[in-house]
Amino acid sequence: MKYLLVTIIKNNERAHRLFEKLNHLKIKGTVLPSTGLNHALMESNINHPPIFGGSRYLVEQEYESNSTVIIVIDESKLEITRSTIKEMTNNLEDAFMFAVPLDHYEGSEV
Repeated sequence: MKYLLVTIIKNNERAHRLFEKLNHLKIKGTVLPSTGLNHALMESNINHPPIFGGSRYLVEQEYESNSTVIIVIDESKLEITRSTIKEMTNNLEDAFMFAVPLDHYEGSEV
């Protein structure tokens, strides 16, 4: 069975070390830059309710985006991949992950 393993990492230094380790293990995936919902709301041009309106200026202007890692992986490699992610992110200190079984998968490896 194949799984969709998704990991969001807030620390880009750890993310790059993880990418190197996954590459060494020949685990392929896709990395997308991402932003948390709260940060996206704070940066939007939408009028904020009074309770939040001024608080967006308290948030530091420089922002480092998250890295979202998407991996379609065979069940036989799922545990080693999860263990590697935990190891490289200091036991998910600034990250989280989830895996979902895939009922259908087709196409070539990317």
